[in-house]
Amino acid sequence: MIWFQRLFPVFMVLWPAAFSVFVEPHRDADARAPVLARRLWLATLAALLVHAGVQAWIEAALPPQHWLRSGWPTAYAVSASMILWFGFGVPALVARDPGWRAPRAAPERSAALAPRHLHHPVPRAAWVAGWIVFALCAGASLWAVLAGAHAAILLGLAWWVFMAGFGARRTVLEAEPLDREGTPELARQYAALRAFKAWCFYALGLAGTVCFSAVALLTVAHPPLAGWAGAALGTTLGLFGAVFGTLASVRRARANRLLHERTREA
Repeated sequence: MIWFQRLFPVFMVLWPAAFSVFVEPHRDADARAPVLARRLWLATLAALLVHAGVQAWIEAALPPQHWLRSGWPTAYAVSASMILWFGFGVPALVARDPGWRAPRAAPERSAALAPRHLHHPVPRAAWVAGWIVFALCAGASLWAVLAGAHAAILLGLAWWVFMAGFGARRTVLEAEPLDREGTPELARQYAALRAFKAWCFYALGLAGTVCFSAVALLTVAHPPLAGWAGAALGTTLGLFGAVFGTLASVRRARANRLLHERTREA
């Protein structure tokens, strides 16, 4: 797991600052954009130094089997990247391009009033198949617990319930502000974003449930392999979620930018 302990936290910590480099400055960029970018990079450097210091102490002072050796890289990578992204990355991106700012309510604004919950981007057949897979995974996980696995493994079933069941539905009902003219291109971008997010939540929820049910079975059938499988699958799901979130944010920024431009023209 050396590669994971070394590379994964560094990648996750660097991602918000590295991503901001590829966002081109908009003509309406805030004058504070360079200052906020420097703050983001300084915060990133501080986060890397904290991780390096704690990791060095763990390797020097703790026994090989201590839980912090495997738990620290993942926990720190996720928490630090979230703080950097929302605390420093988003303000820097908003200053660089107003499309990253949530659209403000306008005095006159139209909105899509169609009953979107009746026209879900994920078809009914996919939901039926997903719930069948979930039932099989629930049965496998319950068998593993009865066979000796820790009951906490059942928490893996929450991936489907919260990611697919809750996340995908909230995506469909998400507010989609339009300009006064109801620009067709803006409506098309919202529809594409809605479909992308719904399918990603569906896929992430289904993949997470299947992966952790597989780990539950390995915990009984081959315990040494279960730890490796859990780390590998958890990392893969985490990276998938990071890519999904980033791409969804890029698409949302494009729609916000178009709304901003249309509102300014009006």
